Amino acid sequence: MQKNNEISKGGRQKIAFSFQVKTNKIINIIQQNNIQSWQNIQAEVSQSLNLNVSVDTIIRRAKENQIQGYLPLKKPLLNQEKANKRLDFAINIKKQLDSKNLNLKNFIFTDETKLRLFQSEVSGNVYIKCKKEERLEPKNVIGSVKYGGGGICFWGSISYVGVGELHMIQENITGEIYSKQILEKALVNSLQKMNINVKDAIIFEDLDPKHSMRCKTSENTAKKMNFNIVQDYPPASPDVNPIENIWSLLKGQITKQAPSSLQELEKISQKKWMRFNKDRYSVLKNLILSFPRRIEEVIQSKGWYTKY
Repeated sequence: MQKNNEISKGGRQKIAFSFQVKTNKIINIIQQNNIQSWQNIQAEVSQSLNLNVSVDTIIRRAKENQIQGYLPLKKPLLNQEKANKRLDFAINIKKQLDSKNLNLKNFIFTDETKLRLFQSEVSGNVYIKCKKEERLEPKNVIGSVKYGGGGICFWGSISYVGVGELHMIQENITGEIYSKQILEKALVNSLQKMNINVKDAIIFEDLDPKHSMRCKTSENTAKKMNFNIVQDYPPASPDVNPIENIWSLLKGQITKQAPSSLQELEKISQKKWMRFNKDRYSVLKNLILSFPRRIEEVIQSKGWYTKY
């Protein structure tokens, strides 16, 4: 009887070992094909194991290993060079914040965006199969670029004390026009509205690809106007710029209003923008105060994607 029990125990161990080997194989195939549909993964698993494994079984094994389907996060496309620049920037800013050389209340965050008559965009039914904590890994993120489609381009600025001017601009703006319309006019007006002295303001300007065409012109204008514009602000870094959250909130409000013309779109945009100085001021203030945490996230991710 004891001998039979030993044989039975040994048989169970072999079955358990075989089950774990197959499970590991399934998980490995899922991770290698995580952008494929469950049906395609099922075909790959069945062929690899020479065994008919159902889709339900594969999904069950995935969930047991904390893997499920997520809509891929859309973030600006990063590479190692950009990640290094982001990391260097974050480390430098953190040192200055820690030494109290920088005052958050003097930070001005600027950016441009395009507001459309129809804000919603149809996304494909592509799901990334991964663990929740792996969603920000580069292989699980879809790189995106700014703009596209019809609408109105705006430049805006925010600070701890409120929003600045929301200025309508051309989509392909030149360095000369940018200097005259934005730096010499919109930014000056914004600082006055915020009651921030030019010499005290620390201005963060999003350096997306198109800005490189006007850097020299705007740099000369900034010197002439005595603007302190942060020069090493890294490209593809909306996650460290709180104004991106304001744009997102603004777009959501515009979608609810459903403007039917560009004139109505501009009117609604201006009205909703100014509300951030009133009933939504606490949201704005909290976003500015989140900047040190954003910087810390960039450092923790070594310059790659963050949750912001």
